[in-house]
Amino acid sequence: MDRAAIADPQAVTAATAETVTLAVREGRTTELTIWSPAKPRGIAIFSTGMGSWPERYERAARMLNEEGFVVVAPLHVDSQRSPDLGKFSMQESLVERVADLQASAAYASLRFAGLPMIAVGHSYGALLSMGEGGAFAGMIPMRIPQVRAVLAFSSPARIPGLVSEQAYSTIEVPVMMITGTADTIPAQMGYANTAADHLLPIESTKTSAYAVTVQDADHGLVDDANLLARAAPAIRLFLQGHGLDDKQAVARLTAWKAHAGDEFVVKGSKR
Repeated sequence: MDRAAIADPQAVTAATAETVTLAVREGRTTELTIWSPAKPRGIAIFSTGMGSWPERYERAARMLNEEGFVVVAPLHVDSQRSPDLGKFSMQESLVERVADLQASAAYASLRFAGLPMIAVGHSYGALLSMGEGGAFAGMIPMRIPQVRAVLAFSSPARIPGLVSEQAYSTIEVPVMMITGTADTIPAQMGYANTAADHLLPIESTKTSAYAVTVQDADHGLVDDANLLARAAPAIRLFLQGHGLDDKQAVARLTAWKAHAGDEFVVKGSKR
């Protein structure tokens, strides 16, 4: 039976998050924040939004924990809390983010050996997570072979000079996008100026693809308990079905109906 809402993180009895110092490359380390459920069934490599940090995503991490996923989230160099903030250009920061995620995946694969892995991200981190799933092939080597599915919150979609109309066509794994009708980014940023822009990956990928658009939800949807609860049943079925290889969950996901006023798309078909 589908659960209709995520729990309030204050009511979740999951273990306290731990932090681990991880060597990313010679001369640079990052701090991993790890949320672990009592009985891990899978691994979620989580990439934060630009300038953000893992602790801001505890609500989403606890939801993933409830489905059995260990959440492994690196502190990226563009984070306001990173000791490396300001040391790298925008292009260099992208390269360092990729290195963070690859190192995190390698660490998690050893520590939680044998568990299936997914990629999860918000905003700029969603873009990176889709890269872990195969986007940007031939442009930026982001693919992490262990990643079997991608859960993306509010991807920036098109970015002039970086993300073309075809960038997401090489995604190799199932992907779900969670967005909202008010999910826009300031025009001066130069991308995702309309909510519909976030659906580009769903429209262009050749794999199984899903999108939930929550009415009135903005770019902070991932941390809004009431709004995120409307997408939670679909998210949980996606995690079970494509993250943990539950074929019955995939069938239930395909048949799922969105909350009144919201929209659910299954590979081009509105539900």
